[in-house]
Amino acid sequence: MFALISAAALTLTPIACLVPPAEIETWDVTSGRTDADEYGYAVCATADGGCVVAGEVYGDIDDRSGIYLARFDAKGTELWTQEYDGEWEQVAQSVAQTANGGFVVAGCSSGYMYLLKTDGAGTSEWSRTYGGPEENWGYSVRQTVGGGYVIAGASYWDPMWGKDAYLVRTDASGKRLWQRVYGGRGDDEARGVVQTDDGGFALLGTTWEPDQAEGDFLLVRTDASGDTLWTRTYGDADYEIGTGIIETRDHGFALCGLTCSFGAGRWDGWLVRTDSLGDTLWTQTFGGRGDDGVTSVCEAPDRGLVVCGYYEDEVDYVMLAKTDERGDTLWSRIVSLGEGVGYSVALARDGGFIAAGYVETDTGLDVLVLKRDADGRR
Repeated sequence: MFALISAAALTLTPIACLVPPAEIETWDVTSGRTDADEYGYAVCATADGGCVVAGEVYGDIDDRSGIYLARFDAKGTELWTQEYDGEWEQVAQSVAQTANGGFVVAGCSSGYMYLLKTDGAGTSEWSRTYGGPEENWGYSVRQTVGGGYVIAGASYWDPMWGKDAYLVRTDASGKRLWQRVYGGRGDDEARGVVQTDDGGFALLGTTWEPDQAEGDFLLVRTDASGDTLWTRTYGDADYEIGTGIIETRDHGFALCGLTCSFGAGRWDGWLVRTDSLGDTLWTQTFGGRGDDGVTSVCEAPDRGLVVCGYYEDEVDYVMLAKTDERGDTLWSRIVSLGEGVGYSVALARDGGFIAAGYVETDTGLDVLVLKRDADGRR
């Protein structure tokens, strides 16, 4: 049976509703040299519709690792790559585009938390190191309101008390404004940080109790000065590792990582959705019969959550999955381009998703960058 539509109804229909949506570009690209291995640990969408990927290049002179940075346009064409190598090993774990069109990269260099600022072509403008006398790591960087930066990581600030979660805030030139450590008597670390709507910060990582192998997600909420407002832990009977955090549009948080508590001794990816006070709304696991993990999360326009990670089927493959806003899985995709791992996912400007990691190729290990549509398809 066909419904009758009046001429008036047709006249009132907005023209925009009759125009099909623009097609989302999808592609797979690899980046790297034939004489080294490269890993993509972080991706961010750029204002021109492309993306930039930061990571590590390994196997060059003296088997040292260096920072690898590559930029791609909206069609996946590689625009440029840059490598940064100091006297000792360097690695990039996080990247963000700055308000002036350049990039800021956080990672580790010679045992210190490391911050590198580049222009839009990847040319270094300045770099800074932070940390205590022992080992320090930088895992996540964000540009703050006002043009400075916040970096989250870990530090053996006081070796007698183990490793602590470590947070540094800087001005626009990388000069340290303040630093804070968080944690108890066991080991703690922060793998992700966001600036919250009220100007404070939320950092996500892992906390371990002294002399125990089990760990839990650690969520620390601070004010704008880095002083603790509250902390929460999330976990069950076994082991959890926190890898990433976003603030959702309703001012709650999405936390991702790995859990060993629900899979009969195997690892699964784990996603925890909380309200603004850190109280759990729902959780979801991802995985099969092998050891699997979730490394990054972003929010879709429909308020669903997209995660990136890896799925084990004899070897590891890049995995993407999406939930709705209630935590029910809508789709899960395994990227069968070869053995590899997905480390980072971001919402693209056209409504699709960009993910980065690495994949095994004929020449070794190369950076892998994926662009998928809103349903995770190529």
